[in-house]
Amino acid sequence: MICDQCRFARNYPEVPSGSSDLSDWHTFSCEWSPERLIWYFDGEIVNEHYGETVPYRDMTLKTNYALDGYILDDLGHPITTDVPDKMTIDYIKVHKLKCDCENPATIPDTPTLNAFNYEVKEYISIGSSGSTVVVPNSTKVVFRATDYIEITQNFELPVGSEMELLTHPCPE
Repeated sequence: MICDQCRFARNYPEVPSGSSDLSDWHTFSCEWSPERLIWYFDGEIVNEHYGETVPYRDMTLKTNYALDGYILDDLGHPITTDVPDKMTIDYIKVHKLKCDCENPATIPDTPTLNAFNYEVKEYISIGSSGSTVVVPNSTKVVFRATDYIEITQNFELPVGSEMELLTHPCPE
């Protein structure tokens, strides 16, 4: 029988086809929260994993150059030639998710949105009758709460902007 953690380990990120030129600078990132793990390559999602099998314990970040045949050409074949023989790392940054899970947040207008600190809140209420909340152009905002997130009225998300609304337990 395969354990949940073993099954999770097989859910690896892949470099997107057409992006196989690894001789230039790239950004690899991962967003990890309870029951949600998303890998990015140059800002694009390359794999996602949701559910109770996301590891919940403290983990170790390892950086290596193990290609393991997972970099594919446009036809889906492993790239075995012209692969650089070294990897240069410019920087590594790890952030802990900010949490204020005992307190709610209300965002009644755009200035309040612009000042929002994006901590995990108890709940988040966005909008009001007296003002419009507008997400800035070409911006991605992610709201996280333990109980709920509501958009009540007068809210605008321009074309080209993104918004994620996530509810999950407060990370320890």
